[in-house]
Amino acid sequence: MLNKFNALEDNQSKSAVYRWLHNTNNKSYVGSYKDLSGRLKDYDINYLKRKVLTSNSRIYRALLEDGYESFTLEILKYCDKNIRFEQEQDYMDLLKPEYNIQSIAGIVLSSCGSSTTVINKKDGSIKTYCSIRCSKRC
Repeated sequence: MLNKFNALEDNQSKSAVYRWLHNTNNKSYVGSYKDLSGRLKDYDINYLKRKVLTSNSRIYRALLEDGYESFTLEILKYCDKNIRFEQEQDYMDLLKPEYNIQSIAGIVLSSCGSSTTVINKKDGSIKTYCSIRCSKRC
């Protein structure tokens, strides 16, 4: 099982592609982040409980329902933050992860379900704009 403290410390300021692999059903989720330790903090149980109320994330729900002990966290590849989406897409194409909602790396759906996502290829930042009016901030 992953030692969270070591994982946070070992991956500080490192950009990487990672995978959550369910140990029983072999379903997986592939993601990437420009500072992996920052992203791993987002998988805190209290954060997941709050996010699952407003998000349709399959991996958040699976982690909450089945527990962390049912998953293995794998670092697939460390990479430059400016090419992480391309690297993530390569792994998504190869592994075909079932928990990913989108089949294209870097695409984020807004909570209202209709959005346009703009990815800045230079710094990897993502901005999501609602395509329809909704009461939720996108």
